[in-house]
Amino acid sequence: ERDANAGYAVVGALDSLTAVYEHAGQLEAVEPILKRALEEVRRQNLQEKPGFISMRMDALANHYLKRGKLQEAETWTRESLRTLEAEYGADSHLMGSTLMTQARIRRAEGKLDEALALVDKAITLTFKPGGSPQNRFAVHMTRAEIRRQAGKMEDALADLDTAMSLAEQQRALGSGAETERAELFSSFRESFARATAWRIEKKDIAGAFAAAERGRARALVDQLQLAGVDLLAGLPREQANKLRLAESWYRGQITLQEKRLADLAMNKSIAPAERKSQQEKFEKLLTEARQHYVAAYRDLRDASPIFKMTLGQNRQPAPLADIRKWASKTSGLVLCYQVGDASSFVFSINADSEPRAEPLTLTEEQAKALGVTAGPLTRTKLRAALTTSKVGVLNRLSNSRNAATAFPGLATLWEVLIPSFDRKALLEGKVKLLTVIPEGALAMLPFEALIVKSGASSKFLLDCATPVVYAPAATVLLNLSERAPVELAAGREPALTIGDPSYPGDPGEARSITDALTPKFTYRRRGGPLNALPFSRKESEWAVDNLREAGIASKQLLGADATEANLRELSSSRWLIHIACHGLAEQRQGNLFGSLALTPGAKADNPADDGFLTLAEMYELNLKGCEVAILSACDTNFGPEQDGEGVWALSRGFMVAGARRVVAGNWEVDDEAAAVLVSGYCGKLASAHKNGAVDFALHLHAAKLFIRQQEKWESPYFWAPLVLVGPN
Repeated sequence: ERDANAGYAVVGALDSLTAVYEHAGQLEAVEPILKRALEEVRRQNLQEKPGFISMRMDALANHYLKRGKLQEAETWTRESLRTLEAEYGADSHLMGSTLMTQARIRRAEGKLDEALALVDKAITLTFKPGGSPQNRFAVHMTRAEIRRQAGKMEDALADLDTAMSLAEQQRALGSGAETERAELFSSFRESFARATAWRIEKKDIAGAFAAAERGRARALVDQLQLAGVDLLAGLPREQANKLRLAESWYRGQITLQEKRLADLAMNKSIAPAERKSQQEKFEKLLTEARQHYVAAYRDLRDASPIFKMTLGQNRQPAPLADIRKWASKTSGLVLCYQVGDASSFVFSINADSEPRAEPLTLTEEQAKALGVTAGPLTRTKLRAALTTSKVGVLNRLSNSRNAATAFPGLATLWEVLIPSFDRKALLEGKVKLLTVIPEGALAMLPFEALIVKSGASSKFLLDCATPVVYAPAATVLLNLSERAPVELAAGREPALTIGDPSYPGDPGEARSITDALTPKFTYRRRGGPLNALPFSRKESEWAVDNLREAGIASKQLLGADATEANLRELSSSRWLIHIACHGLAEQRQGNLFGSLALTPGAKADNPADDGFLTLAEMYELNLKGCEVAILSACDTNFGPEQDGEGVWALSRGFMVAGARRVVAGNWEVDDEAAAVLVSGYCGKLASAHKNGAVDFALHLHAAKLFIRQQEKWESPYFWAPLVLVGPN
């Protein structure tokens, strides 16, 4: 008696329930839910009913396959194929998914030749017009697994390369802002992780590194390349207009065909045969339009001199050879992490030996110390070990009262994350700079806090002679490092320092739902209002004094002058930018509304001067020429973590806006300790700048050591959160 919309809602709810039980490992409870969903689809007059029925049958087949019930799985795949063939014919692209399931069943039975024949047919069908991009990706992943099991490793790797290319195509064809595109791309992450692991198995370290880097921080790479840039600048007008027209035209064609398909879906009066004919026609036109748009997108960037300058001629992620050059240039060690669903690795790269890739595994004792199970370190285990509420290492470390309880975990992570030969080199002081390229939850772990020697007086990595820098990806690191210097405007102070913003005593009542979702009201719900930060004024004043002693003039904004509008107007053409204020991170919407809390302007209802400089607004700043931005605020290197992309932190906004490197906080910083640390750091930078050579990492390392040597601040809670993101 329900209408189709209600039917969709019921099936959607059943799918959600299925996901809950599967996540909990209760597979027996899933079977009746899947059968009920199938009956619901059969009973309701749902759009494309045969296709939906077949999809439900395929879901049941995959469920039985997971449970090892191969006969039941085979029964449901046969029924699914009969349903599809009766409605759409034997060569419909819709049959590809079920044929892929059959291939997996044959693989489980050990019948690899039959499995390959089935998956080959599935690939042919899914690449017909209308085939799902996700299915095209999945069939190549499936064939890669079967080929590898059959001993055809080169063919398997070729399938993985195709799967990675399909993932990149979908990233280009997807819609939405940076976070939506990154989320789409993350759904294909297993191809990059598997290619990395299999190439390591082949001892192809360069190929493994390339696969890992290919799937890392792609949205940030795009942002760095394209922020504030007209890609067609410098081209002849006729050529530029032609490229713009092509991109605009094919985007319009994509929209047109999608609208036609949407209208078709809503039209219930069309006969099945006519519906099928029109759908195939529009899907074909849509496929062609997308292909043309991808070509136009590629052509535009191929022609852009700015894009070529940014990416390099080969338009590829940073190769291993270039990272080895970086390690040689810095006399250092690069540790690049690949964290996967099944296994994880660390690439160890230095100038003195061949690059290595080591698996990350946990012994029983190590697993117990981290509160997870033994075996390969996985994405899930890493998150649990670091971020589980109250007991995760990072949760303990970022709490001033409980930081010491994180020490056993920090000692364990030193053994797990750093290969033994690299631990020896670090302890002996042979590494001049440690560059960490983290992935997953590791992006929020300050390696300086790792405990290298436990005991009554713990020794941290900070106590060794090696400074540390961080980068979201090797490609990002090299792009930032190779940015051409920008000459600063004449007559403008090289440094800008902002501190002690004036915060209203109470943000007032939310006037609307929109108001209630802004950072100021989010903060209030956490126990606000925003408290004054008296040491942020001293921090700014001390920084100005230290800079002045080295002969560097500063523009200072304090109290009522520390507004968002003033920051926007006065932040360009500065060598150093320092901001001491509250930082607000949000776990929703890619931290887009996370912000630095400044003094509200005279017209606080003006979004450009409301006192909250959001991540979205940071992207719009012009910070070209800024060598270092110091965000002395809470949670400025913290935010929602996204698989493959990293952390959507406020530090990202300043890098995209033009800062070569950013000092930012992984958790809540202590007002007084941060004031002493950062002002001292500014002084060391100024003195080095005056002498013509600045070692940004070394001076931050020295400033942290000074804080650690003060008895009241010896805990890593006080000195560990501020980290340097970007090149030295």
